[in-house]
Amino acid sequence: MTPAFDVVDVGATSGVLMGSDLVVIIKDRLAELGRELRPDDVEPFTHVLYDYYQSLTGEQVHRALRRAQEIGWELGQAFTEYDLLLTPTLPRQTPSLGFLDTTRPESMYEHGSTFSAWTSVFNVTGMPAISLPLATADDGMPIGVQFAADLGGESTLISLAAQIEQAAPWPRTI
Repeated sequence: MTPAFDVVDVGATSGVLMGSDLVVIIKDRLAELGRELRPDDVEPFTHVLYDYYQSLTGEQVHRALRRAQEIGWELGQAFTEYDLLLTPTLPRQTPSLGFLDTTRPESMYEHGSTFSAWTSVFNVTGMPAISLPLATADDGMPIGVQFAADLGGESTLISLAAQIEQAAPWPRTI
């Protein structure tokens, strides 16, 4: 089955929704503290995102919410034929610690979206998904497999994960 979504479209929609939420979370916390944002309050990449997404308009957020709903409807069509979807969690092997360095925003811009290509669509649509460490790479890092269900299918995913873990327990340490 070919994915029923465009990764770039999902990424743009996700960016607006997550970015606007980030702004609200930071502003709410600053209001609780009664002060302005300090340079060391958040990591550099988070600060870049906060600065960028403060300029979003209500129209942009509304369009992203509407597009997320449309993406969900489009992807939801897959569940008329399938009970679950199976995807990789990551489109490539788990990177070494520090590869995605939030203290270097350019690192995140260069590599970050690569690692969310398969997970973002379920974050945007609200469809339940679960990543299970079903294999191990030569370097000992886990290789995740993601299962996704239609809206309301959380119990199916939890049941599946429990059955898989019982049949083939995954490593607890690396």
